[in-house]
Amino acid sequence: IMNSGTSGTGNWNYNLKEVRIANGVTVMNSYAFQCCQSLEHITLPSSLISYNSSSPFRYSYSLQFYVFPKGTKSIDATYMFSRCYGLKGISIPIGLTKYKNYMFEKCYGLKRCIFSKNSTTLYDYMFSDCYNLQKVIMGAITSLPSMLSGTYSLQEINLLHCTSVPTLSNVSNLNATNYTCKIKVPANLYESFKTASNWSTYADYFVAI
Repeated sequence: IMNSGTSGTGNWNYNLKEVRIANGVTVMNSYAFQCCQSLEHITLPSSLISYNSSSPFRYSYSLQFYVFPKGTKSIDATYMFSRCYGLKGISIPIGLTKYKNYMFEKCYGLKRCIFSKNSTTLYDYMFSDCYNLQKVIMGAITSLPSMLSGTYSLQEINLLHCTSVPTLSNVSNLNATNYTCKIKVPANLYESFKTASNWSTYADYFVAI
C-alpha cells in the first residue's frame, strides 16, 4: 500500500506482485515501479491525475492491463510502459489528452490502442517496435509524428475523429506500415488526404467512412 508520491517507491522490487495505492495520491513520480518484473496488478485511486518525469513502469514485464483513473489529465513521463512485454490492454479516459515519447516502446503484447477522441497531440516513438500492434484509433490529432516505427503487423489506422488533415511531417513516418493496412479517414476529407503533402504517398491505403 503506497500513500505518497515519492519517486522510486517500488523501483527494482523483483518480488512485488500487487499494488494498491491509497486515495489522496495525485502524482506518480519517476521510476515508481520500474523493473518490478513480477508486478501483475495495480489498483489506482481516483485522485491520481498525473504522471511526472520518466519510466514509472518500464521493464515491468508481467503487467498485462492498466486502467487509468477517470480523472487522469496528463502524462509527462517518458518511457511510461516501455518494454512492458506482457502488456495487452490499456483503458484511457476521455479527459487524458497529453502523452509523451516512447510510451509503449517494445510492448510486444499490445494489439490495439484507442486514444481519447479529445487527444490532439501525440509524440514520437510512442509505439516504436510494437511488432504485434494491429489497430490504433487516434483522437482529433493535428499532426502525426514518427510514432509507428516497427509496427509491421498494423492493419488499421483510424483517423475518423480528425476535423482536418493532420500534418505528416515526413513521409517516412509511416514507412513501417504493413502494405495491407487501411487508413480510415472521414469521407469529407478523403480527397484532401489523397493530395496532402506526404500523405499522398499512401493514397491507396485510404478508406473513406
